[in-house]
Amino acid sequence: MRARFFAWSLALAGLTCSAPARAEPLEGLVLSAAVGPGLFRATSGTDPDKRTFRGETLSFHALVGGRIGRYVALGAAYLRDGVFGLRASDSVVDGDEPDLEHIRMFLSSYGLFLDVRVLDVPELHLQVFPCYGHLYVDGRASNEVENPSGFVLAVAATAEFRVARRLTVGGGLRFTWAPMNVTETGRGGTDVTVLLPALLAVGRFD
Repeated sequence: MRARFFAWSLALAGLTCSAPARAEPLEGLVLSAAVGPGLFRATSGTDPDKRTFRGETLSFHALVGGRIGRYVALGAAYLRDGVFGLRASDSVVDGDEPDLEHIRMFLSSYGLFLDVRVLDVPELHLQVFPCYGHLYVDGRASNEVENPSGFVLAVAATAEFRVARRLTVGGGLRFTWAPMNVTETGRGGTDVTVLLPALLAVGRFD
């Protein structure tokens, strides 16, 4: 009886060890945030009277989405770039140069993100952000003037290291291009183009 019991025990142990481990699902929640300095450049108007704005930024983005495969994630994105040390220059000095003493700008964009992991160690991610955004201008004498708005496209590359099972940290470079338009009273539409590279520290939970 005792010999039979041990025989059944050994057989059951063998079946348990040989059974394939249950695979973890590839799909899952993805949360990511990034922050860092950047350089702001915006042009408005047309030649020969074109105006250029420059400044430094504190840039940020937050992502919420999910994995749709082992290497691909998709979801919603919010990007914000606050501009500091704003400066302006005109290609033609004709007396209409802006007074920027009380003017503050920030680019606010919301849309989607697509993230593709192309390398495992370190984790190298390529990201695309198709968004809609506004270049908000605070401090003007009139609040009735519209803010430039339109399509925003950002692309980023990040290198991240896994510090826990579902946590990575690293750094990345994001480049933002925004070909916007604004309607100015008595002047019709004016094109405003924003170019903004930013160097970011990145954290991700996935």
